[in-house]
Amino acid sequence: MGSYDALFYTEEQQRRLGVDESGAKVARDRSKFFAPEAAPAASGRFPEHWGRPPLKQTRDLRPLPGGYGMGSGTLAKWVAEKMAVDAAGGAGSGAGASAARSWPDLVGSSGEAAAAAIRAARPDLSVSLVGVDDMMTMDFREDRVRIRVKEDGTVDSVPQVG
Repeated sequence: MGSYDALFYTEEQQRRLGVDESGAKVARDRSKFFAPEAAPAASGRFPEHWGRPPLKQTRDLRPLPGGYGMGSGTLAKWVAEKMAVDAAGGAGSGAGASAARSWPDLVGSSGEAAAAAIRAARPDLSVSLVGVDDMMTMDFREDRVRIRVKEDGTVDSVPQVG
């Protein structure tokens, strides 16, 4: 009968190509390629209520409107749009400018009361109660608040968007 030779990728090829020894794709640690989630807002370059600047940008360099330094054409358009929203709604208003993102004063209160308070303040959010030891997904969602409650039903930690 016939025979075959099994082909394997070397360690260097596996690292470079992102495959295992048989050639199947493996998930890469992408954290070294991207900035942390809070870096753009925390940098102080733009108002925090504008959110994150666009990740994909053109490779040109031009002055940004509003005296925000230099940046790409994509970034210039984003800054102009955010400034127009602020001008239309008054100074300091923008999407989420006055919207609460965390509720530290609810720690220790009843979970149901905390959920009602958050729903009253932010009806756009999906609010749910979860136990301290309950399993949950680790994805970050801007439209969700999870309230972690102890066995006695009181809020254990600061509820926040995410």
